[in-house]
Amino acid sequence: MKILELFEHKTLELTRSALLEQLSADGNQEEAERVVETLATHRNGELRRVHPLGNDQPAAILVEKLGGENFTLRISSTFFVGIDWIITGVLAVRVHPKIEKVFHDKNSEEKSQTFEIDVLGMLNKIVAAEFDSIHYEGLISYSSDAMPIPKGGDAIGVRQFLIAEYLALLKRIARKGLRRQYVAHQEIYKRKLRGRILWSKTFSKPSAHLADRIVCEPVGFTRDTDENQYLKAGLRAAGNILGKIPSGLKSKEIRSLFQFVLAAFEEVSDTDESTRPRFVKTNPVFKDYSIAIEMTRRIFAMESVGYARSQNSATVLPHWLYMPKLFELYVYSLIQSAIEPEDKVAYHLNVGKQELDYLLSIQALEPHLKTRFAIADAKYKMIYDKDLSSIARDDARQISGYARFAPVHEKLYEWGMSKELSRTLLPCLVIHPTLNPSAPLSIDFNQIRSSKNWLGFWLLGVRLPEVPQAHID
Repeated sequence: MKILELFEHKTLELTRSALLEQLSADGNQEEAERVVETLATHRNGELRRVHPLGNDQPAAILVEKLGGENFTLRISSTFFVGIDWIITGVLAVRVHPKIEKVFHDKNSEEKSQTFEIDVLGMLNKIVAAEFDSIHYEGLISYSSDAMPIPKGGDAIGVRQFLIAEYLALLKRIARKGLRRQYVAHQEIYKRKLRGRILWSKTFSKPSAHLADRIVCEPVGFTRDTDENQYLKAGLRAAGNILGKIPSGLKSKEIRSLFQFVLAAFEEVSDTDESTRPRFVKTNPVFKDYSIAIEMTRRIFAMESVGYARSQNSATVLPHWLYMPKLFELYVYSLIQSAIEPEDKVAYHLNVGKQELDYLLSIQALEPHLKTRFAIADAKYKMIYDKDLSSIARDDARQISGYARFAPVHEKLYEWGMSKELSRTLLPCLVIHPTLNPSAPLSIDFNQIRSSKNWLGFWLLGVRLPEVPQAHID
């Protein structure tokens, strides 16, 4: 089994000879030749296409085979990072959260520099912001039924992402209160009755002096239900996974959230693998519980895969992390840290079948936009790091539509915006990533700059955190 390496937003084209050379770089020439021979037997065309968010959304990876015996393998990546099979059990592809920046030095020579994004650092910021579990939807996807990839390497910390989403959902359930049910249990009473009498067990006394004992089945209203026991078992499994994560990758934010959620299940009995409910029937009325039960199964599947001392040699399930969603949440956490108590921010506001990234009412915007109200949209596109003042046409059209949508203005009226401002252009702010080392790692509204090609548009760069050396094995 071999793994090809790729950066996000890159296309890799390898001839048969180049592929053989790359696969045999680890010294195992014989296995590399077997992989290449297997590829040669496959028909030309599309070998693999993965749509983690649905077929109407961009593909995470597209793998094509071109030519005949002396084929060319083309692999294209987009907005996703992760790992998946090209041919199950034979060849996999791993997409790293790395961005290659091309620049010119003092002698006008073109050079490039690779930046590895600290996706776990971004996740820790998001977890610390204590967002609702609904915001994690679509962030990471994987199939617990897929064949694990041995020594696939946990390049992004998929376990932490899965557990963070799981804990956020359990926290939401805990805040609403764990479901309670009427549960019957057997109990022996002396000269009194409670609940239904179990006659067969009452009459089967081992001795005469127990004649006044009555076996009953009282019903109690309790949180110690099969559902909650199953969730607590998943919570314990998540704790085991966290304990096996290498020290350089441990997250105090996730650990703190784990302890908070675990305390909410104090009244629920612990179970082991032999007593854990094998099948838990969920009530569709309680959607959070249905999702949590499904996620618990994924936690068990992840725990069964195991872990390794080195992040690079970990066995993992195929998975994909959606970077634009991660950037959206990261920006939201930074905005929350930068605003004052009287400011307002709505994230993914649904109005009239439209969904905005951010609707803002922030006093710090007024010196730059002449108003505290604005529409903001996070665009995970490095083009805005190259062209510092232009905005892409499609992006401008999308955000302009939000800014002129009547229900959006009605929401801003509730926040105190005057109706006179509706007669002017509502400011639109594009928040984008930057790799500029001098840019702050926080939101700095003083860094807002105006667009040169669209009126009423502004841009704001947010520096992406890089992987610290301590994270690299």
